[in-house]
Amino acid sequence: MHTSVLDPAPDGAPQADALLVRLGLGEFVPGSIRARPGRNASWSGPTRSGRHVFVKQLQGPAEDSLQRFRRALAFEDTVSQAREPQLCSPPLLGHSEPGRFLVHACLDARSGAELLADHAWDEALSQALGRTVAAVHMLPPRPDTAEETPPPLLPPLHLLDALPEQGYLMATQGELELWRLLQRDTELIDSLHRLRESEQQAPGRPSHCDLRLDQVLVHGGTPALVDWEEFRCADPARDIGSVVGELLWTAVTRIPAAHDDTSSASGPVSPHDIAAAGTREWQRLRPLATAFWHGYRDADKSRRPEPDPLLAARACGFAGWHLLDRVLAHAGEQARLPATGLAAVGIGRRILTAPHHTTAVLGLTETS
Repeated sequence: MHTSVLDPAPDGAPQADALLVRLGLGEFVPGSIRARPGRNASWSGPTRSGRHVFVKQLQGPAEDSLQRFRRALAFEDTVSQAREPQLCSPPLLGHSEPGRFLVHACLDARSGAELLADHAWDEALSQALGRTVAAVHMLPPRPDTAEETPPPLLPPLHLLDALPEQGYLMATQGELELWRLLQRDTELIDSLHRLRESEQQAPGRPSHCDLRLDQVLVHGGTPALVDWEEFRCADPARDIGSVVGELLWTAVTRIPAAHDDTSSASGPVSPHDIAAAGTREWQRLRPLATAFWHGYRDADKSRRPEPDPLLAARACGFAGWHLLDRVLAHAGEQARLPATGLAAVGIGRRILTAPHHTTAVLGLTETS
């Protein structure tokens, strides 16, 4: 909800204004509204009452948007009942189910993704984020939510057999290239099936289930999580792996710059060059993964003395999947997979096929 990077919304948001008036917040101050791109429509800015608000309208098919709306409210209800001090998400000021609107206080904050890109995300923030994620996982489960909410859709195992006709026709060449790689890799497919099976056997805990660093807001030096539309009981390894996967993806995306900084020769980049540059970048980022893990484990141990011995390995598996998911998201904008995308697929594959052997490499080691 950091507004300095948002683009002005020329047409305003009349439906949002009407809701804000009903909530007693007053409409947006004319000329001050900012919109942000994304899956959903959203606006932020000051209202006539002086409050700065962030308004999100969930988009998509009616049933899907309704379920996401209700999951977001389930998180708000759970937190309000638990009174968890470690969770400092922006307060919910109001909502409208028919319009799929959620109104939150707008924080003067920067996202974790922005801070990481600026090399301003440090070990202290990583450790604090670990404690925050642990606090989510220690929330009291809601039996009604656990019964009504299906497990997360990703990884989409059914697409590993074949894409549906419409999906195939609408896919970019980059996406088709990636799906061909995945669908021909029987060892990787088996690994993804094992990951989903291990997830089903793990004890479910309240989880974010769509955690990326752009959904982490840092306000006053404290990380807060936003975008709770996928909230449900799930394997906590999913959230942990997503954070580690974000750091891995950052290391991959920095490979071109890292190679340029150390190479004096011109010409095509070799696989060896890519691997070496990626290793250097991960060595820089690995302490952040370790700090996050230690923050999580220390907070978790303080409340639950019997740790899950397989948690780290499952988290590594989800980190590997997160890499593939990020490549797939970017492939939708590309005519073909770039060398860094292929490198990310290779790294994700190695992690997924042997998650138990990658815990130390990824920084998920126990505290001393």
